[in-house]
Amino acid sequence: MRQYVVFFFCIIALFGSAVTIGVTQTAREYDLRGYVDATTDANLPYRIPRFGVNADLLQYSPDDLSKQLDLMHNAGVYWVRQFVRWGEVEPTQGDYNWNAIDPIIAAFRDRLDMELVVVLFGSPTWASEVDSLSAPPADPADFANFAGQFAARYGDVVHTYQIWDEPNLDDAWGDAEPRVAEYAALLNAAYDAIHANDSSAIVLAAALAPTTETSGRNISDWQYLEQLYQFGVSDFADGFAAKPYGFENSPLERTISENVLNYSRIVRLREIMVDYGDGHKPLWASEFGWNSLPDTWRGEASIWGDTTGDEQIAYTLEAIDRAEREWPWLGGLILEQWQPDASADNARWGFSLIDMNGQPTALYDALAAYKWPDAATNGLYHPVTPYAQYSGIWTFGDLGADIGWLETSDSQLAFSFFGRSLAMLVRKDNYPAFLYATVDGQPASDLPQDNQENGYIFLRSASKTPETVLVPVASDLAVSQHTLQAVADRGWDRWALAGYAVSDGNLREPYDNQIAVAALTFLIALVATVYNLIRLPWRKLAIRLASAMPVLSGLQEFVLAVLASLFLMVGLMLTWTEQGPNIFRREAAQTVIAVALSAGLIAFQPGVIVSFGSLFVLFVIVTKNTQVGIRLIILYAPFFLFPLELYRFFFQMAEILVWLTFVGWGIQRGIAWARNWQVVAASYRQRVQINLSALDWGLVAWVIIAAISILWADYRGEAVRDFRELFLQPFLFYVLLRSSKRTPDLTRQWILTFIAAGTLVAVASLLTRSIITAEDGAMRLAGIYGSPNNLALYLLRCIPFALSGALFLRHRNWRLLLGTVSLVMIAVVLLTQSVSAYLISLPVIVVVLLYARFGRRALLPIFGFALLAGVASVVLMQVSPRFASLLDWSQGTNFLRLRVWESAVDMIRARPITGFGLDQFLYAFRSHYIRPDAIWDPDLSHPHNVIFDVWLRLGIGGLVIFLWILVRYWKNAILPDWSTSWIRVGMVASMAALLAHGMVDNSIFVIDLSYVFILLLALTQMLSPPHPVDAPSK
Repeated sequence: MRQYVVFFFCIIALFGSAVTIGVTQTAREYDLRGYVDATTDANLPYRIPRFGVNADLLQYSPDDLSKQLDLMHNAGVYWVRQFVRWGEVEPTQGDYNWNAIDPIIAAFRDRLDMELVVVLFGSPTWASEVDSLSAPPADPADFANFAGQFAARYGDVVHTYQIWDEPNLDDAWGDAEPRVAEYAALLNAAYDAIHANDSSAIVLAAALAPTTETSGRNISDWQYLEQLYQFGVSDFADGFAAKPYGFENSPLERTISENVLNYSRIVRLREIMVDYGDGHKPLWASEFGWNSLPDTWRGEASIWGDTTGDEQIAYTLEAIDRAEREWPWLGGLILEQWQPDASADNARWGFSLIDMNGQPTALYDALAAYKWPDAATNGLYHPVTPYAQYSGIWTFGDLGADIGWLETSDSQLAFSFFGRSLAMLVRKDNYPAFLYATVDGQPASDLPQDNQENGYIFLRSASKTPETVLVPVASDLAVSQHTLQAVADRGWDRWALAGYAVSDGNLREPYDNQIAVAALTFLIALVATVYNLIRLPWRKLAIRLASAMPVLSGLQEFVLAVLASLFLMVGLMLTWTEQGPNIFRREAAQTVIAVALSAGLIAFQPGVIVSFGSLFVLFVIVTKNTQVGIRLIILYAPFFLFPLELYRFFFQMAEILVWLTFVGWGIQRGIAWARNWQVVAASYRQRVQINLSALDWGLVAWVIIAAISILWADYRGEAVRDFRELFLQPFLFYVLLRSSKRTPDLTRQWILTFIAAGTLVAVASLLTRSIITAEDGAMRLAGIYGSPNNLALYLLRCIPFALSGALFLRHRNWRLLLGTVSLVMIAVVLLTQSVSAYLISLPVIVVVLLYARFGRRALLPIFGFALLAGVASVVLMQVSPRFASLLDWSQGTNFLRLRVWESAVDMIRARPITGFGLDQFLYAFRSHYIRPDAIWDPDLSHPHNVIFDVWLRLGIGGLVIFLWILVRYWKNAILPDWSTSWIRVGMVASMAALLAHGMVDNSIFVIDLSYVFILLLALTQMLSPPHPVDAPSK
């Protein structure tokens, strides 16, 4: 008994530590996505004053303008973002009217505590072909000339420009579809013109509006920035900008998704900049905030959501704090509105700091009372900063600070900062020089010390070549203001000092510490588990387990497993949140004790008890009976669009079941091997033999080449997901199927479960009444898939088996039942109005069934069916708008299909050997290979042809393997007596429909279809004559 107790606790410790590692890692990535510690990462822009506000200063008189600027300064405002509309300055080409702008510039000329960000926007009527105030110019050179004139006139005051605003929306692009190439040309021309007149100017790209739309009238800010980089924007932009409105979410809400609009959305734009090598450039928040309108508001509705006044204040201050603590890469952080020059019913008043009566709002008062930092905080600072003072001889420039050229120059510095860590960015080279540093008068804690305990930085590089490196100076300081003092000893003409880096401490540290402790616990538990595993008496254990297991029938086990899976889904929904599992949000999870007891903490969470209890029941059942797991996988495969959320990741129920069943199967095989190893003498032990069939080897090669193709995928994350969902897990499913006993009962159970799944899909689709209106006005049933074509594709895999059973089974009740469900599924397919289903899949299924039923005598029935189908097609073309264009290849779906195939051919010509990798078609197609006359539907994820699809995903090698798999399939499927088995007939009809329909649509690269494809392949092995791998062993 003691052995079992020890082994049990070893498993608990192993499981608990593994869960802790995984959850802590994912929690760290979720909580700290976008966070950078400036003292460890120099790929940052230099910090600048951040806080600002958007304002329309044109509405104020000179005297009132001065008062408004004083109010802004009192609220901590440094940047004032002001629109300058080209059409108002140059209404006639070459005729400039600066009268409205001059007073604003004059007000800022003598102010050292505030700066302008000028947004150049809009076109005069003479410069645009469109009658719209937001239309871009027909010739970018005209706009560039205006921008150059502006910089020449005001370059002594204005140093920061932004070219246009929200070009990713049609409203800001002359009510036309946004075109990235046109905006890139406009930005490039303006950049060159401004720098020609003011070489030190900062030219920012336009602030991109947050939107979830990905094509057409509006383009997602994420995708727009990606496309800008493809046009080389890095060469003509000094920074980029976003508009991270919070909408109705807290700024601490950390979900980052293209379908979610929140404050955290800006993080993905920063990641794109880093991906393209622009981590050293700032990303500005040109507009942010939360809209709060009074309860008595009767004006227009807010498109930015609505919050209470208290929420608006709290969210704004939290947003400032979060940006300060986590985002040292951020440039300006500019509130949406000071006081809009708008009508009283304009919803922008919900952002304003000054109300309609000219009085400060509660938000203004909160900002005025906010304690703005008076020392350097989190970020990387240029040596020329208000927080640094220098004595002795120094030279300053864009490169930083250069030490004095005399050995006795006494070059010293003092830098004031607020934080717990400090580093210095220095340029090292092959020269002997030192910087002696103290913090608060004490030797710097992170620097080496000489014999007199002076901390120093040696400026000679290890490689004796120029290097710019961050040198840690001090850490673990008190959370307060500190002063760095340093004295230079030689090092002139090297521009040794490039910056100061400050941090409040590494936010990753508590996560990393917990992972380290959990990893140590895991290693100890692993060793102990393996040691005790070997020592267990496996023969006695097997006997006890067999006697302890409840005696349930196969049907009872399956019903119990279905109930457990439903409870599992409920438990997961109760337990896991966007911020992480509730259990790991406790403070205890940050302690060593929590790591050791993490497997036991689940007792405090009812949802976790349900989840793990259901998992345990499922695991016991599938370990005892693998077939239950197989049938559950078949049952849940079509419901992949209803994933379970685990932390911030999503998994299909079929995916969980595959891994659960595969692990159970492995344990079952391991116990059998261990029992054989312990009980049977060595000379009589069965040898482990791996003797695969040709089709088995084909599947192995299929998975291997899919894994290899990840290496050349441009979008690696999408490729890895595709590999996991469409290759690896279906292959594990194939292993489970192939390792099953070759009995008619098993194959019949699989197919009946498959038919049951199809029936559930059909009935659920009818009940949901999810109907879409197609481009031709036809009403199409989309069902649980959201896509009529996907719904039809799955049901067309099931229908052949149901129809075959209805025609060939001898038992009358079974024939009636399968005939009924066949009619239900066929009715649903007809309601999808899938042209390919009508004209390809259903006819192919009928032809195969007729040939199986009548053999060579089927010619007449087939001819009659073809005649009937032809008449039906003619009728449909007359009465249905969807079928009216069936023979028209100059427009609509047919035209687009031709263009997609042409693009696929172009892509194959570009990469004939490797293809583009898994799940890469969408990105390559819409960004490069799409034909100009097919631009109206750019978001296609596959080429609508199975041959093209395989080739582009896996390369020519993958296509050869796929064809080999098909050859072996048909060799196993078409035997002399194939028409005598209803399952074999359904299998042949289903694969025939798959391939025929796959010539014009998707075929196997959807989660549910990939499992069906694997099921069909396994069936040929189960129904064909035994291969040596399947032969009974003595």
